[in-house]
Amino acid sequence: MAEKFLRFLLSEGGQRIFSERGYYPVIPGSPVPKGSPQRLASIRGPEASREVLERFNALFGLRR
Repeated sequence: MAEKFLRFLLSEGGQRIFSERGYYPVIPGSPVPKGSPQRLASIRGPEASREVLERFNALFGLRR
């Protein structure tokens, strides 16, 4: 039963529901919420320095 639910959440219809409720879907190419920016800000990737990541983790109480 849980597996069927997860399959639905990751389906086209499930991702559309996420978007309609204002959440960002996890499947690339799925519709995004209305009014959302085309690109989300991120601190991951080559542009993120070790200092930036450490500060982010400290601010939000995260560990590496």
